[in-house]
Amino acid sequence: MGDVDGDGRAERFWLPGPTDGDVSGPVYAEGDDGRYTELPLVDGLSGQIGDINGDRYGDLVTGVPYDASLTSGATPAHRGGEIQVLYGSAQGITPGQKPQIIHQDTAGVPGVGEDGDLFGMSLGVGDTDGDKYADVLVGTPGESVGSAKYAGGVTLLRGSAAGLTTTGSRAYTQNTSGVPGTAESGDNFGAATHLVDVTKDGKADVMVGAPARTPTVCCGPPGDPPPGP
Repeated sequence: MGDVDGDGRAERFWLPGPTDGDVSGPVYAEGDDGRYTELPLVDGLSGQIGDINGDRYGDLVTGVPYDASLTSGATPAHRGGEIQVLYGSAQGITPGQKPQIIHQDTAGVPGVGEDGDLFGMSLGVGDTDGDKYADVLVGTPGESVGSAKYAGGVTLLRGSAAGLTTTGSRAYTQNTSGVPGTAESGDNFGAATHLVDVTKDGKADVMVGAPARTPTVCCGPPGDPPPGP
């Protein structure tokens, strides 16, 4: 839910999950009449809204984590998973819009897309550096770290006037210096992500959940090295 057309009212989007015809999950937008219209060019199992390009219109980010190694059907994600972005405007988000697609094989994104990485399983949206552009935190709980399978990780992508960019993107695991814990098989670090201003300094802090561990604040201001516990 978020204001994608600048009218001061939040619009609602419905992501019902995988269907027989769309294993990556259809996305529907609510109209002024309360009816939902499918956005046929975008998929997603989860979604967040934030102003990524600073134009005062909310932008919709969706996660498409299941690739062909994890599911069958006509619309699996890029190998390892992907996220999709639709930008708001005075007309809102319309059915004819094509999404921006980012995955681990996109130039500038740390890492490489591998079967079952689950890039896009969780999403956080918020301004981590105070530049007035919302950034996107992407969970990759299926990521291997060395020999530790499904140890998990997260990737921070930056917002800009041109939209979501991979310039300056950063990846974190539990083996990143300053992040509490150690990457171990099955941790699924990144299964949950959230960007929230814990310290009240006007910059969103990075929170990451790992089902086998206690959730922690892992990264403080992402432009700096992550703090310790």
